Amino acid sequence: MITSDSRSVPKSGATSTGFSSGDWAVAYVSLLTPDTPEYQNIALRNNGRTYMREILLGFIRAGLSSVTAISARPVPSFPRSRTVWVRRRHCDIDGVALEMVPFLNVTPVKQPFIGVAVALSLFAWRWRTRHVKRHAVVAFNLSVPSIAWVTLAARCAGARLGAYVCDVNVPGDTVPDNLLYRADAWLHRRFIRKVDSLVVITDRIAQDFAPGMPFLRVDGGLPSELLSEPSIPPRADDAFVIVATGSLQHFNGFPELLAAFSTLIGPNYRLHIAGYGPLESMVRKAVAEDPRIRYHGFLPYRELLRLHMRADVLVSLRITRTLDTQYAFPSKTMEYLASGVPVITTNIGHMKEEYGSLCVVVADESAEALADAIRAVAAMSPRERSDLGTNARAYMLTKKTWVIQSRRLVNHMLGLR
Repeated sequence: MITSDSRSVPKSGATSTGFSSGDWAVAYVSLLTPDTPEYQNIALRNNGRTYMREILLGFIRAGLSSVTAISARPVPSFPRSRTVWVRRRHCDIDGVALEMVPFLNVTPVKQPFIGVAVALSLFAWRWRTRHVKRHAVVAFNLSVPSIAWVTLAARCAGARLGAYVCDVNVPGDTVPDNLLYRADAWLHRRFIRKVDSLVVITDRIAQDFAPGMPFLRVDGGLPSELLSEPSIPPRADDAFVIVATGSLQHFNGFPELLAAFSTLIGPNYRLHIAGYGPLESMVRKAVAEDPRIRYHGFLPYRELLRLHMRADVLVSLRITRTLDTQYAFPSKTMEYLASGVPVITTNIGHMKEEYGSLCVVVADESAEALADAIRAVAAMSPRERSDLGTNARAYMLTKKTWVIQSRRLVNHMLGLR
């Protein structure tokens, strides 16, 4: 549902950005799907859907009257999924028409199939909106659909092209080192400089892939579910609860977290983990060996937020030393900082530069250093922990709501100031 902030913006005429909404037709290309059980699977994380939806809402908040969403439905490739052919679907996202393109769900033909289908949909969109003065194609990320096909379609359509790059895969570190991912990385470098407007989640993406090119950094935002005052239920016990959620991957530091927790002596320490991924068996083994650990599996978004708010400290341990994650900035940390709960994190991207005073940043990513940081937070008084969490939340609400962030993004994508 569109938030109250977006409803207050007129749907036509002049807007606060200084342009007429009728001047522009925007096609937003992403992997967005409705937030319903039918579309929930391991191929799309909650925070990814939130990002894509909030960018779409940003164009609505700006007052644009012609916004179309084109998507490729995220689904594991056959045979991991039983679906061989993904059919075309039309639905509605917050009042915006969404077209999910058809494709053959078999790698490696899946990716070019999606690219061609998206390009054809963009040509059809351009014809339908031929009466509008200006056209813009906005792509979320570079891999699926491939930025090569989106660039080709945008140029043939005479449309301005913008890209919001949140993920750059590094073969051998964040993704497998195979021919498919190496080709994907080559396409990133080849086509990122061809966009007219570049928005990145961390500066390093622009510095390495498009040196000298103007860019805007938007490191994420707060979804509407985090804007209301958190209601943190009091606990009757004296436990110190550590919570870590997200994709159970090596680059998210779950092995280090489990190793650190094993050195924390005492029944008052508790560890709650939620998420799914290839390290699930490791987590379940730790649960079987230590009754202080609880694994929640995959949780719906609102239940996940409630778990965050019941914590004494939240851990976001994105590994940067032993794995090449220089192009990432964990969106989970944005949610953590808005929770009102103290956060322990690594110094990834601009974390220390911008957020260092609002959380505990560990320079050493070892299990020993993490355990020391957890003990340090546990040794704080309740007032000190409350102040740390409250100050972080106040900053996030002032600077990092999606209403604020998407306004900056839309202006940059359309070449406005």
